Amino acid sequence: MSDGGEWFRADDPDAERLATRVRERLDARIASGVLSLDEIERVASARVRVLPVGGHLSEAFRRCCIAWEVDRPER
Repeated sequence: MSDGGEWFRADDPDAERLATRVRERLDARIASGVLSLDEIERVASARVRVLPVGGHLSEAFRRCCIAWEVDRPER
């Protein structure tokens, strides 16, 4: 798994500290069993599908995302 360093960029002077904090929180969740490396790899390699802004389809999808956990595999 990549550490994300090759794509994490920000102009904020606190970006390095933020990246470190994100990595620490991710490592803690992996260690506690909340997340698995397989799940992280699945999400990291997923194709992004973009819906056109506006319209009925994007509104329906937005409502589904609020109401349900979509695209989460059953355990």
